Amino acid sequence: MIYKYLNHLDFLRDTLKERKLKYPSFTQAKLAKEAEIQPTYLSNCLKARANLSSDQCFSLAEALKLDDNETDYLILLREKDHCTKESRREKLLSQIESIRRIHLRTEKNLDLKKPSGPAYQMEYYSDPLNKIVHVLLGIPEYQKDPKKIGQDLQLSGKKVQSILATLEKLELVEFTKGSYRVLQKGFHLDNQSPMTWAHQSLIRMRSIHRLSELDEDEKYSFSATLSASPEAKAQIQAEFIKFLKKAKEVVSSAPAKTVYQINFDLFNWTP
Repeated sequence: MIYKYLNHLDFLRDTLKERKLKYPSFTQAKLAKEAEIQPTYLSNCLKARANLSSDQCFSLAEALKLDDNETDYLILLREKDHCTKESRREKLLSQIESIRRIHLRTEKNLDLKKPSGPAYQMEYYSDPLNKIVHVLLGIPEYQKDPKKIGQDLQLSGKKVQSILATLEKLELVEFTKGSYRVLQKGFHLDNQSPMTWAHQSLIRMRSIHRLSELDEDEKYSFSATLSASPEAKAQIQAEFIKFLKKAKEVVSSAPAKTVYQINFDLFNWTP
């Protein structure tokens, strides 16, 4: 993912390494030829002994089959890396950070549906149990016996019925032929939703409570405090998105037997 990079040469060097590992026949010389750049000159540029022009970056992007947004981002990085006027460099960095914030979002990289408008989101996400029960109803044993939801989540029958009524009202599930059927799934709140932070806080509190009830061999938790650079933070975020894509593939092909929770936080303690 190009958007985790803040330097155009770092991106090109890493991409060449990845292509060589993935395609044994790929070589730097072939890339240079396709981009109409002298192989020796490209080699010197990658070693920071010479400079690529914007046109050469564009040609490399075409040869690497980057899309239009990735190509523009690569050229923007190149402009920033060779900029000598500090005020312009700051503007370029601001543009770069704005683009990165968009492309390093989860919803930008995963094929997930956005829920309906604010009123709908408020009703669904104001109680984390709505989502938990919604997911549980994708499992056959809970579809046929909703009383088991109350037993396993330690909820009263009245609370379970209230949640089920909400899910039916929002047309997320329906009760037919003696069991529940999920009508819609795979929602994801984006960062622009006013409900995002409130819902995340509520689901974390519910998760912490659940973790406190489990034995050590029934849970896996990880927490780390570390020092690094903004580039490293972006790379970690990009790697996590890559993990989510893989996890989505695994989940899609797995039978629904139980409900799991993944929480991951990455943020600054200092400015």
